[in-house]
Amino acid sequence: MIRPATPRRRPFCLWGSMAIRPPPFRRKVRAATPKWPVGIGAVEATLLRGVQLQQARDFIGAERCYQTVLRDHPDHPDALNLLSTLAVEAGRLGIAEQLLRGALAQSPKHPGYLSNLGNVLALQRRHPEAAQAFEAALASQPGLIDAMTGLSTAYLLLNRGDAALAMARRAYCRDPETSKAALALASVLVGLGETEEATVVLRKLIATGQQVPAALIALATAHKFTDDDPEPALMERLANDRRLPDGQRSALLHALGKARADLREYDAAFAAFNTAKQLAGRDFNLDQNEAYYDALIANLTPDFFAARQGFGHSGVTPVFVVGMPRSGTTLAEQICSSHSEVRGIGEVPSLSHIAHRINWRRATPQELVSALSAITAEQSRELARAYLDDIAHYGGTGRLIINKMPHNYEYLGLIALLFPDARIIHCTRDPLDNCISCFTHNFSESHGYNSDLATMGRYYRSYQRLMAHWQSAAPIAILDNPYEAMVADQEGQSRRLVDFLGLEWEQSVLNFQDNDRLVLTPSRWQVRQPIYRSSVQQWKRYDAHIGPLKEALGIADAARA
Repeated sequence: MIRPATPRRRPFCLWGSMAIRPPPFRRKVRAATPKWPVGIGAVEATLLRGVQLQQARDFIGAERCYQTVLRDHPDHPDALNLLSTLAVEAGRLGIAEQLLRGALAQSPKHPGYLSNLGNVLALQRRHPEAAQAFEAALASQPGLIDAMTGLSTAYLLLNRGDAALAMARRAYCRDPETSKAALALASVLVGLGETEEATVVLRKLIATGQQVPAALIALATAHKFTDDDPEPALMERLANDRRLPDGQRSALLHALGKARADLREYDAAFAAFNTAKQLAGRDFNLDQNEAYYDALIANLTPDFFAARQGFGHSGVTPVFVVGMPRSGTTLAEQICSSHSEVRGIGEVPSLSHIAHRINWRRATPQELVSALSAITAEQSRELARAYLDDIAHYGGTGRLIINKMPHNYEYLGLIALLFPDARIIHCTRDPLDNCISCFTHNFSESHGYNSDLATMGRYYRSYQRLMAHWQSAAPIAILDNPYEAMVADQEGQSRRLVDFLGLEWEQSVLNFQDNDRLVLTPSRWQVRQPIYRSSVQQWKRYDAHIGPLKEALGIADAARA
């Protein structure tokens, strides 16, 4: 393996023995052609050839060029930077970071290297560090659009909406014709609920012919389509264009499905969603996931927790909103964060970062159980402090901080060890409605269970089984929050949530739609509206197509009449 400061090591192989294609829509560090003067030398010519091969998607040839330079010049910053872009393509983010830090050791203020480092850190969801890298890039080159848009996104994910909007507008005003700036501004505007302005920005971008698929995909999150809108037809045409990568076509089909649903063309919408899943080609290992849950259930018993009384950081009350995606978690957070003493920070990965620090490995349940069993009382307090330090980077005001990462339900055993006084709001929803809502959204690769209806149903039952275990075994306060109950009795359920958090009632909680906090999840449109009932029994719109889901859930048609 080549290490930046060590000459003539055997190079690691990113592509040569890997039958891998880069995942679609990964935020890429730039493999831009370095600017060398006329009459470049042999090293620069080799790197330039590598860039040309990489742009032609010949990743093996490109890697060969970059590694050739590094064999003789192991500290060459341009070679390290360019090789890092290949590492990102291959999904080797740790190696990409290592290479970029090697490049920065030679050129500490290079704006391109700093911006690329920011992108790599962002891909690892290390948003505070990413923001620092982008800020350093802009200190060296204030007009760097890549760093501006990257910093805007980092601020957005750090719940710093005003700073994100200011940076996005700065990039857009500097170069309104740049697709990256337009897409970044639209993303911030949608997160802040300014969907009309976002729609204008995206339609201007579509009119220029730049990044039309990406703009259409973003438009579907900002706009409710009507019969007069031309975009659904354009989505359909592009989604059927086999020259586009399958990943991009899949995302377009999700956008098209949403547009058809807006138009109440539900059969056409389902066909688009179903084709999108097939194109995405994701494979989820249900057996492995169930083995992981089995290990948690078998080992994290009441006796396990009883033996660890006194662990963790008592006296603080972090709040976690958990459950399946699309179960009402965003609504619950929005309602609670409308209270003056509550700060909602959205879906923050801090807990998963803490889990990785104790060698959490989902692929090997035995290692997971061993890691949890080995935690000492002092270590539990150190990990708790690390979590609190991490979430302190996220903006907003309020004594209680809500982390709304739905899949933190998997970590409730860890939360019980770190924060005995934590409050868990567990959002539930009718299983068919919940699963169909997941199926109709274009989640990331980490949600591979969303690949088909049968897999979705089996996964949902595993989730129910694990949550039932936590509720009986984990010594932690858990409140079930059914979506249907919230819709039927908004004030009663809202008072129940506020009381669970130990707070005095405030009337502002009922006007959650007026809360101007950032919302970045697929539910951002809904939580800008008052409570409505149309999402209850939404599954009936697709009833003709969901037999495999009903079977996987063990639901008979007669029982759903």
